[in-house]
Amino acid sequence: MEASSSTSSSLRRRAPFRWYCAEKPVLVVSWTADNPGRRFYGCINYWVGRKYKFFQWRDDEICERGKVLILEQRQRIIKLEAEVARCYKREKFYTVALAFLLVICGICLFNLPGSEEFPPIAPLQLLLLCPNLPQALHCLEMPALLLVGSLGSLALFFLGLPGGLLLMGG
Repeated sequence: MEASSSTSSSLRRRAPFRWYCAEKPVLVVSWTADNPGRRFYGCINYWVGRKYKFFQWRDDEICERGKVLILEQRQRIIKLEAEVARCYKREKFYTVALAFLLVICGICLFNLPGSEEFPPIAPLQLLLLCPNLPQALHCLEMPALLLVGSLGSLALFFLGLPGGLLLMGG
């Protein structure tokens, strides 16, 4: 009980008590090498002009080892956030590639011999959709079972997996 009252009174003591403009001070976090993660009160116009230089530390000073640890953890967080962003971009790419492959699969399945509901696609049109895959020209003549295997390797090829090249015969 005594510790909590001393903490709260300590926080009250550090509350800003005087500033030079009509705006209330804001709580800001310092990320300098000398004061990483240390909070301070500053005038909202602190960065605008010399007249508004209200500044008061909110936290106690950090020991040297604490400064090093905070900076290391901040760098680690920045790296992890960058990795998450890369994974998100990769996931978006894979989603688009999968949607593209599903469209190609649908086109090929509806253009199997004996399917008269949709007009057949000319091989040149299919080649324009998949310029890097000459085997796509044979897609119209494949039975459905082989078509699934071919599209699986096509998916591996588009996703950049080495098995796609092996299955495609490249």
